[in-house]
Amino acid sequence: KTCGWLAMNRSQIDDVCNMMEGFGTIPPAREVCLQLCNTCYFMHPSTIPSHSPSLSQYPSVSQHPTVTPSLYPSTQPSLCHEDASDEFFYKMKPNQPRKPMIRTCGWLAMKKGKVQDVCDMMVGFGGYLPAREVCLHICNTCHLMHPSSAPSESVLQLPTLTPSE
Repeated sequence: KTCGWLAMNRSQIDDVCNMMEGFGTIPPAREVCLQLCNTCYFMHPSTIPSHSPSLSQYPSVSQHPTVTPSLYPSTQPSLCHEDASDEFFYKMKPNQPRKPMIRTCGWLAMKKGKVQDVCDMMVGFGGYLPAREVCLHICNTCHLMHPSSAPSESVLQLPTLTPSE
């Protein structure tokens, strides 16, 4: 099963995401579908210690290490996972307003001219999330989906010329 399948079967999210063991070399959903399982903070803890202890319902990662190494180890720690086969709601089919067009992150990666417009879409449909919530690396939205729990010490952006609403 894929994270796209899990997104379509939301009634099974709790059961699937609470599974601690994967199958063979396939890791459990909680380690792959970080956004859907709400485990991004769990799989990728901050590098800066918090001021107070966590009250997480999840055990420490080191309590259940995997038996086999990852098939796709990363060179840098990543806050969120994205797979080329992850699916998102693109738009409704022309002339068929009740028929959604579902696309993958792999499709979006190949559509360089459409990335910004597709990533700006905010609406999902029929259990499918918009690209900005699925293709976090392509849309550069991981920070929006998993913001830090503490305010920044310094200003990250210069003020705009027009007031915000």
